[in-house]
Amino acid sequence: MKEFSEKSGVSLFKSSFDVVGLSVMRSVLSFTLVVLFGCGQHKDLTSSTTEKSVEQESRQLDKASQPVDPPTQPLVNSIGMKMVRIPSGEFLMGSADSDPGAREDEKPQHRVRISQSFYMGIYEVTQGQYQQIMQANPSSFTKAGLLGDRAEQLDASQLPVENVTWYGALEFCRRLSHRASEKEAGRVYRLPTEAEWEYACRAGTTTVFNFGDSLSSEQANFNGNFPFGNAGKAVFLNRTTTVGSYPPNAFGLYDMHGNLHEWCLDKFDRDYYSRSPAEDPTGPEEGTSPVIRGGDWYSDGRDCRSAFRYADLPEGTFYALGFRVVCELKSTGATLHPLVASVKSETSELRPLAKVQQAARPLPDSAESWPQWRGPRRDGSWRGPKLPDAWPADGLPRAWSRELGGGYGGIAVSSG
Repeated sequence: MKEFSEKSGVSLFKSSFDVVGLSVMRSVLSFTLVVLFGCGQHKDLTSSTTEKSVEQESRQLDKASQPVDPPTQPLVNSIGMKMVRIPSGEFLMGSADSDPGAREDEKPQHRVRISQSFYMGIYEVTQGQYQQIMQANPSSFTKAGLLGDRAEQLDASQLPVENVTWYGALEFCRRLSHRASEKEAGRVYRLPTEAEWEYACRAGTTTVFNFGDSLSSEQANFNGNFPFGNAGKAVFLNRTTTVGSYPPNAFGLYDMHGNLHEWCLDKFDRDYYSRSPAEDPTGPEEGTSPVIRGGDWYSDGRDCRSAFRYADLPEGTFYALGFRVVCELKSTGATLHPLVASVKSETSELRPLAKVQQAARPLPDSAESWPQWRGPRRDGSWRGPKLPDAWPADGLPRAWSRELGGGYGGIAVSSG
């Protein structure tokens, strides 16, 4: 954070004149004082008018981005989660046609008012916090995880948890809300709405990112080979990293532009902005896929913008998708959000994947095709015959091979 100071100086003008009698001197002094006072008054009025004009114009342009009151000191709950108060206020949601990198589902840009303040986790939910509440850890970045070797030098408990379904995130909120200490404090938890998330991310800014119109991987954890704006290429960690490793925004929130994509409460509709309410929007009534916000550790810079939005099936899991929570303080009658209250207590995160598959249906005799990204159901799951417990010592025979170029896509397999 840069600090700016302003120094103002006053120029004093001296004049000398011959005094011809006391009456003349009095007249001159009186005239000088009148002129100086008049000039000063005229200058002040002109300056005041100009400042008011600029202030009014600025208020018209940026009123939507200005918080009503500043955030307070973080609230720390019973499992050590730090929450910062996000004040109520207005902002411009989405992207303008002139915004670099803007996508059609981010338009039209529209004014939104968040009518009530709320507390939001300053970090994504960590592996340690998720383990404490859910007694499970689905993350790929553990010692036994698929990508554990990439983060073996880090304390996994302080890495953000990923591979969590939308239902799993809601269940975390439900269980945390039902802890005796949280009930006593009148705290209930949920996911943020899409509007709350973007409002909190922008933190009073109207630029592409809350850091400005450019983004480097020195400011957030994403693929530094693909920066945004005028930023140069920088490091690509190729993994998540400890929460709070990069500078926060003006509200005190970390990793809003990287580390993990984050689940929101709302359902996704690419045209929703054209009919969105101006106050406290909660998304469309119809839809199958919840909204995802924020960039992740392998995103390029464009997908880390404040206005970027995405979606996935609620059963979907991904090693770059996690969540952070919102806390509502309710002194009496603490009531869970309806979605949080209705979520089933038994989620796929609590059982090994093989058991989930076996419970769902008998194992097939042949493997499923993998015709699209993340599999036949776009949720990363695959059904096939039971794999052997041990492989031949000299490995499996190679059926075929194909050299692949760079890209984000995977292999598609169909009909054997």
